[in-house]
Amino acid sequence: MSTRFNRSGPSAAPTRASVDELENEIRHLKSALTGRAVIDQAKGVLMRHFGVDAETAFQVLVRWSSHTNHRVSALALEVNGAASQGADAVAVLVRDVHRRRGEDHQVSGP
Repeated sequence: MSTRFNRSGPSAAPTRASVDELENEIRHLKSALTGRAVIDQAKGVLMRHFGVDAETAFQVLVRWSSHTNHRVSALALEVNGAASQGADAVAVLVRDVHRRRGEDHQVSGP
């Protein structure tokens, strides 16, 4: 079945509601893509910092999110911001997140 609008009959033109719905969906998809890129970049930072693979780096973000009550995308932005300031800033952020989780700040692993 074609996804194009049927050009004949009473439903020849899309309704305002359907256009609004599609525009809203496009906005959400663009936002999701942007968020995914931020998360992927943060995974790379954590992969380098901890010496882990991509899946483990993502699980670190998810675990941090769960324990700190912050969205994964918000934590990813923090990681990326720290990375732009250098490896020491990433280490400080990791210690800070561990503190937020109520862990000993000397924890060196993910």
